[in-house]
Amino acid sequence: SRFERVRRRCERVFKGRFPRVAMGEANNISFDISGDDVVEVRASPAMEAAKNLEAYKAAGAALAGKKDWKGALDEYEKAVVAYDACKETLSCDFEAERIGEKVMLASLSNQSLCSLKLENFEEAKRLASLCVKRLKEARVIDESAVAKCLFRKGQASLGLGDARGAVDFLAEAVRLEE
Repeated sequence: SRFERVRRRCERVFKGRFPRVAMGEANNISFDISGDDVVEVRASPAMEAAKNLEAYKAAGAALAGKKDWKGALDEYEKAVVAYDACKETLSCDFEAERIGEKVMLASLSNQSLCSLKLENFEEAKRLASLCVKRLKEARVIDESAVAKCLFRKGQASLGLGDARGAVDFLAEAVRLEE
């Protein structure tokens, strides 16, 4: 069935972190409105995928909190890659799609921060640019997040010795925040 194909695809992406829902467990059985027919209720693969994306992001945040920028960068990368791999699955559920997109965008932005902290300014600028592009394509455009990415892009430009470019990006970030 389509449900099983989606579940197998997510299992490959999340490498065993995708919980199985046992058939016929008491907590997975519900009754329809008339009370006559038993209807099986399963966990949404889309919501499970969104929870796994959030787990990658949380792991990255925990490592960033310990100032393990390389480890955090890797965890945020996992969230972005997993989002791209499970985009079709997430699209089956509006709430899961919204959560997934939000996690992916935050992870991209945080990857840029980690690259700045590691003084990899070219990568930080590339990631900030990609984040700005994806933020502008998002269902809901968060101008504050765009401004944050532009600020990071400005920091990366300054780190690369491009003071004029840095001023331009910072000015655009300030304009968005006004």
